[in-house]
Amino acid sequence: MKANRTFILSLIILLLLSSCKHKELCLHHVHSIPAKVNVDWSMFEVEQVQGMTVYAYSQQHSQTEKVTTNNVEYAMFDLFPDTYNFLVHNYSQSELYTLELLDMDDYDNARVFAATTTSRWYMVKSEEEVIAQEPQWFGFDLSEPVEVTQQMVDEHYERFYLKGGGNESDENAPVLTTLTPSNIVYNITVTINNIGQIYNLSDVRASISRMARGYYLTKGYRSSDIATYILEDWEITRSDYDPSIGSATTHFRCFGLPYGHDAEPSDNILLLQVLLVDLETIVEIPIQVGHLFRVPQSIAPNELHLELNVDLNYDLPDVPPAEGGDGGFSATVDDWGDEIEHEIDLQNK
Repeated sequence: MKANRTFILSLIILLLLSSCKHKELCLHHVHSIPAKVNVDWSMFEVEQVQGMTVYAYSQQHSQTEKVTTNNVEYAMFDLFPDTYNFLVHNYSQSELYTLELLDMDDYDNARVFAATTTSRWYMVKSEEEVIAQEPQWFGFDLSEPVEVTQQMVDEHYERFYLKGGGNESDENAPVLTTLTPSNIVYNITVTINNIGQIYNLSDVRASISRMARGYYLTKGYRSSDIATYILEDWEITRSDYDPSIGSATTHFRCFGLPYGHDAEPSDNILLLQVLLVDLETIVEIPIQVGHLFRVPQSIAPNELHLELNVDLNYDLPDVPPAEGGDGGFSATVDDWGDEIEHEIDLQNK
């Protein structure tokens, strides 16, 4: 009986020692692996990149890791065995003063939207309508699924911890993928042609409705959420052949046409306002332009550019110049006086 108790006690001590040894080994064994995600910005040609944010979305555990860095060549992660999708965009979130990053921890709903603003002169037509800021250039890319296996973790442990196989530095970390971001913000050129009696024009401003407000990053399409953009910086040009006729041109940035855009005239309204040389009369002209967007014939491979050309074919009314003025294009947006509106409803062909 005593011998049995001695045997049982010895077995318990052996098991405890074995457990402690296993626990010590487990504590020293690594369960993750340092890994590198390379980023190649050569396709993002609109501006120099100063910083970036890279996300690692795990598929099995539905977790998101994020690295923000001024090193725009690669980002380092410490990853457990899982399957990951990686996403990169330029800037850190604090630098996106004209953009809003929404639900970035949620892979299926991660999106970027233009931030909202207000206008000194344009009044929204409904509670749902929002005025958006022109977005900064925004480049991003999304990887295909990349697997980090237990074998990769074990091999890393064996190399750097058991065999002392070199310095565990960024240079020695495995490269999981290379992301190649490109710009997703459109540059849109708007030209109003055939403005008659243009010598009566002092300044131009406009709004354009129902443009895309943002982009769903992991789904790869522009949002059906829409916004109105304000256009206030115009260049006025008179015709070389007839100085009484001219045009007005401006450029603005946005996320392009919304998802589901049908290219119907009423899909987008350009609300044109012209301040005449008396600095009092404002001619307001709503124009249906949803069918007039075109991709320019000459465009760079990675460039997102749309043109909107409108033939106004309208003679501005004659008014006497303001006291002390001699007509011409002299006013700025701040000079606009009280509105005396002449509303003309034009249906473009």
